[in-house]
Amino acid sequence: MNTKNNKKKGSLFDAKNLIVLGISTAVIALFAIIMTAFVPNDVANDEDKPFDKSAIESSAIEKDEKTSAADSGLNAVYNEEAVTAAKQQEDSEIKSDTDNRENVQSAEDNSDKPEQNTTQSSSDAFIFPVSGAVVKDYSGDNLVYSETLKDWRTHNGIDFYAEEGTDVLAVADGTVEAITDNGMFGRTVIILHNGGVRSIYSNLAEGTEVAIGDNVTKGTPIGRVGSTATAEALEKPHLHFEISLNEETANPHNYLPQPAENENE
Repeated sequence: MNTKNNKKKGSLFDAKNLIVLGISTAVIALFAIIMTAFVPNDVANDEDKPFDKSAIESSAIEKDEKTSAADSGLNAVYNEEAVTAAKQQEDSEIKSDTDNRENVQSAEDNSDKPEQNTTQSSSDAFIFPVSGAVVKDYSGDNLVYSETLKDWRTHNGIDFYAEEGTDVLAVADGTVEAITDNGMFGRTVIILHNGGVRSIYSNLAEGTEVAIGDNVTKGTPIGRVGSTATAEALEKPHLHFEISLNEETANPHNYLPQPAENENE
């Protein structure tokens, strides 16, 4: 009887196991069906695909190339600025060197040239304004006695003896710059010549032969000797003649063709 009971128990156990196994199999199959239906094909396909090492390497190379390209573009900008700055510096140094050489050459050329005698070259171009002798000479810094003013003072011009009405000539080519009436020096004509030289003719008679702005040539009559200078009213009839260089009084003898002689009478 025990043997029979044992066989019955063994059969029941085997049946239960089969049922459990069947249910488990069914659940697994159902789960597999569900996963197949809902999981994306890409994932499934990717899972099925083998590991692609070359794709990863290619992606890394592409990234490095993009980074290198970006760095190359930035470096190109920096390099262009550096080249521009270097060229500007080079041009500046070349210009400075050229200027220095020109200055040195100019200094050497000037040192080789003999010093020009402005006085001599000017003298060759001038003539006397009248033909009379000198009654009062240019004094420079020395004081001379004025018969009219009764004092000692400098005399900035040359007084040439000439009778009233004598023609006064332009001593060189130039342009009439001014015509004035000054109580001290009377009727005055000023002519501008080349190089900032001016010839000044005073104590002229009323009325002149020229007007402001006229271009005159050497020897052209510009007026006549008069007696309009109150500062020299007691002197002999004469023309008061001056020269200025760049608006500074100059010695007329340095421009006239030859030294004039004094007349004591």
